[in-house]
Amino acid sequence: LQQEVNYNRKVFVDALEYAQQPPNIPEWDKIENILQDYYDRIWIGRLTPEEGLKKAAAAVNLKLAELRSGKGQ
Repeated sequence: LQQEVNYNRKVFVDALEYAQQPPNIPEWDKIENILQDYYDRIWIGRLTPEEGLKKAAAAVNLKLAELRSGKGQ
């Protein structure tokens, strides 16, 4: 903590007031790439945030249903 950095560390301390640990999703390694693909499309302007997040949610829900039914690997 004594080391000089070129950013404000206070933001991380301030975030502790409202930060929450993310949920434990056992299938995370199977769905994180789906989410990243849609985030990338949003960030480069191919999809609006609303459209991209709706499509991401649908794709993730479909994959989770497959995985939890034993059909998807």
